[in-house]
Amino acid sequence: MSDDDASRLAVIGMAGRFPGAGSTGQLWRNLTDGVGGIRDITQDELTAARVPPATQADPRYVRRGAPLADTDLFDASFFGYSPREAEVADPQHRMFLECAWEALESAGYRPNATPGKVGVFGGVAPSQYGMRHVLIRPEVMATITLEQYGMGTTADSLCAVVAYKLGLTGPVVGVQTNCSTSLVAVHLAAQSLLTFDCDVALAGGAAIFDPLPSGYRFEEGSITSPDGVVRSLDADADGTVMGNGVGIVALKRLADAEEDGDHIWAVLLGSALNNDGAARAGYSAPGVDGQSAVMRYALAVADVDPATVEYIECHATGTRLGDSIELAAVDRAYPAAPATPRVLSSLKPDIGHLDRASGVAGLMKAALALHHRTLPATRGYRAPNAALAAAGDRFTVLSEDRPWPRPAHPRRAGVNSFGAGGTNVHVLLEEAPSPPPPTAAAGPQLLVLSARSRAALDAATDQLRQHLRATTHPGVSLADVAHTLQVSRTGFPHRMAVVCTDTADAVRALGDPQRLHLAGPVNPSGEQHRPDDPQSAATHWLAGADVDWSALHEGTRRRVPLPTYPFERRRYFLDPGDLPAGFAGQPAGPTTATGTLPGGARPAGRLPDMDDWFTHPVWRCVPLPYGTDAERLREHGPWWVMAGTGLGRTAAQRLAAVGADVVLLRPAARGGSGHTDAADSADAVDVAGTPDAAKAPGLRVRDVDPTSRADIERALSELGRPRAVVHALSLEAGPDGTPDERFAEAQRLGFYSVLALVGALSQDGTPGSVDLLLCTEGAVEAVGADLRQPQQATLLGLQPVINQEYGDLTCHLLDLDTQGCVQAYGGDGAALADELLAELGTDSTEPAALRGKDRWVRSFDPVRVGRVPDSRRPFAPGSTVLITGGLGTVGTELARHFAAARCNLVLTARTPLPPEEQWQQWLTAHPAQERTASHIRSILELRERGAQVMAAAADVADRARMAEVLADARARFGPIDVVIHGAGTQGRESFGFTSGIGREVCEAHFASKVTGLRVLDELLQPAEAPLRLTMSSLAAVLGGVAYGPYAAANAAMDAYARALGPRGAWLPVNWDTWNMGEDPHGDFGVTMKDYFYDAAEGCQVLERCLSVAGRVRQLTISTGPLEQRFDQWTRLNQTAPEPPRTRYPRPDLLVPHEAPASAQEAALADIWGEILGVEGLGVNDSFFDLGGHSLAAVRMMAQVRARFGGFPADVLIENPTVRSFSKVLRTQQDTQ
Repeated sequence: MSDDDASRLAVIGMAGRFPGAGSTGQLWRNLTDGVGGIRDITQDELTAARVPPATQADPRYVRRGAPLADTDLFDASFFGYSPREAEVADPQHRMFLECAWEALESAGYRPNATPGKVGVFGGVAPSQYGMRHVLIRPEVMATITLEQYGMGTTADSLCAVVAYKLGLTGPVVGVQTNCSTSLVAVHLAAQSLLTFDCDVALAGGAAIFDPLPSGYRFEEGSITSPDGVVRSLDADADGTVMGNGVGIVALKRLADAEEDGDHIWAVLLGSALNNDGAARAGYSAPGVDGQSAVMRYALAVADVDPATVEYIECHATGTRLGDSIELAAVDRAYPAAPATPRVLSSLKPDIGHLDRASGVAGLMKAALALHHRTLPATRGYRAPNAALAAAGDRFTVLSEDRPWPRPAHPRRAGVNSFGAGGTNVHVLLEEAPSPPPPTAAAGPQLLVLSARSRAALDAATDQLRQHLRATTHPGVSLADVAHTLQVSRTGFPHRMAVVCTDTADAVRALGDPQRLHLAGPVNPSGEQHRPDDPQSAATHWLAGADVDWSALHEGTRRRVPLPTYPFERRRYFLDPGDLPAGFAGQPAGPTTATGTLPGGARPAGRLPDMDDWFTHPVWRCVPLPYGTDAERLREHGPWWVMAGTGLGRTAAQRLAAVGADVVLLRPAARGGSGHTDAADSADAVDVAGTPDAAKAPGLRVRDVDPTSRADIERALSELGRPRAVVHALSLEAGPDGTPDERFAEAQRLGFYSVLALVGALSQDGTPGSVDLLLCTEGAVEAVGADLRQPQQATLLGLQPVINQEYGDLTCHLLDLDTQGCVQAYGGDGAALADELLAELGTDSTEPAALRGKDRWVRSFDPVRVGRVPDSRRPFAPGSTVLITGGLGTVGTELARHFAAARCNLVLTARTPLPPEEQWQQWLTAHPAQERTASHIRSILELRERGAQVMAAAADVADRARMAEVLADARARFGPIDVVIHGAGTQGRESFGFTSGIGREVCEAHFASKVTGLRVLDELLQPAEAPLRLTMSSLAAVLGGVAYGPYAAANAAMDAYARALGPRGAWLPVNWDTWNMGEDPHGDFGVTMKDYFYDAAEGCQVLERCLSVAGRVRQLTISTGPLEQRFDQWTRLNQTAPEPPRTRYPRPDLLVPHEAPASAQEAALADIWGEILGVEGLGVNDSFFDLGGHSLAAVRMMAQVRARFGGFPADVLIENPTVRSFSKVLRTQQDTQ
């Protein structure tokens, strides 16, 4: 074997959680003391786990398991988790993060400041906690984003979160090979170290099938044991018990570890990885050929004589077939007879089969056996498996531990791990080289400890004292202990220092409060201090200085294993939902993610199959709501009706006639407002066409400018806050005028009027919820050919945004065919008015439509749109493609896609381009991210790909300029074949809460989306461009906080696309989020950010959409289940669940805690605490530092408005603490 250490690695740190053992040290003690982790599950535990009584009564149900302790506990503030994030995070993720910290700290390094690049490799079992405890509880999901859920439950996030929380910059690799996952992670980590991708590597796995102890139902033919006992390698082996565990090792190149004075538990000589392929009985069956091959390959990689390997830690799950195949493979790979029988052992009879964590657990056992020079027994072993007996005296299984004498060569061990699916791995270990004798250290030594709190500091002090008291190894010196504490522990605010002469003195000092020097909380001073003696070092370190510890030590000191940080764990745990009858408990064997919840429910999240992303809007006829009666109408008041004439006025009269408190807000003549009458005027005409003659005594009338928030605010001040509002002004927007004039008038009476109304209501100082009904006329296509006024569809997009931004407003939308409905009711306009008023009594906020006497409600049906092969593309090479917004981020990706299909490109953008001969000069003079430079680079790149590109600076809403562009394009390429209308308004300044958004922003959205579409439709020739597609947004359907004008513009564009030209000429597509780096919409809109697709996926979606153009009226793309997204985002105000009642202690924050000083502050703190799940919230604690986000903000603002009245929507963003928020409320209340 080569003496070159370059290919050898050192195991320098270990950490884990195992059944019956909270650490690797406890695990070894349990193994040597004969204490097992598989135990009986009590009746109380089964009840707590909500195992159905019918399941418990099943004679096949085995009440045994291998549970972990304290799975409900976590030190959330230590790792920067908000209480909500902590309780949603799966315990296996939380424990993996804790073990990562402990593995580095036990190795003698600061986990968040380890020198060099640290990699993380690992895998985790499917999140039963996420499915059973989180997703199944809608009141929890309503308070978090999917990003927060995924961060704490998905396999992809396991290692990435460790790297993020600890600041590690090496490779981060998620591993999923079922049972062999964690040992495969060790192999990959080893490869990364050998290729110098990292300097230290963490590798391991986690598997907690259920954080609550439970049994399992035995099934004949499964891998589980019928009696809850594991008999690995035994003649009576008949099944395993699935255990729960977490394990991580820290690895380093051996030469580096020796040079740095690291403690080495074992040396990793080599490893190998393969797969059985098809050479096995079935997918989950093991294969002897693959297993023996991987062992032989590992021996070759390590350059080790098989005869020198005296102990093999087997995978050995305890099934007769699996054990026999592994024994046959070992027999092939290790054919030579050693001097004494080679010991085979398995950890599984002690702690069960840890699935994703089993391999690293076996590695730790082997490393500890080498360290303690002990050949381990196998628990409960009685008689050899037949395959073992056939091997004669070459192998043995011990029933008791025995000393491991040193042979002529270093002690060596092999470790097996085999995964369902055939991935096999074998690792070879060797005992650690003897460390050099400790360097003599003269004089006293300084021991330092720190923690985030005084309680944790006391616990750390006691841990160290107990450790030193129990230390009997003569090779450990107090100087090494002092050195390790000084260089490997993070400097937290609460600090302790003590000077000691020897180990015995240290034990005495650590137990004597008089000798301990304490300080805290300490803020780092930035001072650099090189001490002359331990006392000077202590003084400066306690004051916050950065001490050069090397000045206290002569020569090289070693790092030694010491107790790790005493986490202050608290209970962050969601109790499980009820299991369906027949649910068997823990999985019967290695599992893979199924995507289904107990009982068959589908979890939220991104759908993996693109075929499932497509839906289209449909309208279903549903029963009319229960008719209104006088008492209910009176109780629902006070009412406001915004209308001048027609149906809205009739509705106001109906309310007055039954004695309801109602005000008619009538649009004043241009330039006038504010007039109030005691009763309605006599010269109006009701919807039936009959002169009114003032037949509604008690109806108050107020003339207002419907677009003036000031007018509405004055009405609120003088008339009081309504509880119900009918906005019917859009019903009076006629079809006369040019298209531009009709659109402008529809927005004046509709969109801008509603903005003024909700803006005034949101800042009204009087608390109280309001039901709002928006009425439109012919703005939707419910029954076919009834979409006559697409200009009113802006309200369709605005409606869900109102519900999201204003928690105390519940907004409905009702579209009418007034003339047709009146005719259906025999000319009785009053009957139609009653149906309109009844709409506010419905629970649903889905858009509805009245056609005749029928009520229609919008929903979405799936459409299977399959992959399009190149041979069936709806456009041919050489086609001319016009893309408006074609030089934007998404437009450029689409252009690349069409360029690859050899199409001619016509790309427009508003940004002017310099003359082409000046492009190179422009690129030299401007940074790459400058807009014009970016556009030029995109054009040049497309041309390099071989595309013919015509780029034009043009505002798509400019008819004259777009006519020039189309004429130039036709002259160059011929007729246009494909049009993609992707122009839009982007940038942070173009998004914001509706109460504060400016008209110029709204008009910019309308111009690019709506006017642009109408211009294109007008300029395109009738036979030209058979493929016309709009790049609309899912925001038109789902809304989004701060997306008001954007959603409205896209909804109107959808309506125009359906109404313009011959039927099906345009295909409106509501796109989900493109993942293109920085969000052009700014920091708003969790609605859109939780789901995305990359550029390649987006182009696949485009191909599929174009393939069905002309066969479907509209497509909606949602990468997640659309109904669940509606539940989370657009149905916030209908039967909204209460937030979870569990509150957790306030986490440690950088700001000191200060209690509320007034009743208002106390009330606000209570509301915030309820939403965020925090008890004892301080007045200077930031809402967002505690885990708040836009979903939580919407719910919080609804409760605040209900108690204190309205306030501007952006107050929370600018005032995220209780104190600053309270000041704004007080100022507003003082001025009202």
